Amino acid sequence: MSDLIRRTPVSGLIDSFFDDAFFAPSKLRSAATSWIPPVDLSQDEDHFYLRADLPGMTREDIDLTVEDRTLTLTGSRTFTKSVPEAEADEKAPTQESFSRIERQFGSFTRTFQLPSNVDTSKIEAKFQDGVLTLEIAKLEQAKSRKIKIN
Repeated sequence: MSDLIRRTPVSGLIDSFFDDAFFAPSKLRSAATSWIPPVDLSQDEDHFYLRADLPGMTREDIDLTVEDRTLTLTGSRTFTKSVPEAEADEKAPTQESFSRIERQFGSFTRTFQLPSNVDTSKIEAKFQDGVLTLEIAKLEQAKSRKIKIN
């Protein structure tokens, strides 16, 4: 009966796609792979803002430093089991038992050169719901002001 099933080039491509996408553990990314968290930068009249998406991380996983006008954000996100009940199970899934891993983990470093009109002593950092928000104050003399014409 299997002789009656015709394979077309298209069906072979589809089979190949599914084999590659779902059943090829050898093509998984390594845990040592670095990743780069996405960052948004914005400003208003008084501050610059930096927002970084760091899902699955805690405050303890993140390190922020500023030296001269260089701001450095470093951290590390570790591989976690995807099934909460597996935490207590001796046969919990390991990295090798997954068919697909798309969430990135490992260490990262982001470096930002701050403009000359910032006050590096007035940087506030907040971390909530996996988003790190930095509020970086602009120097008083750098702020624009309206000049009255007499």
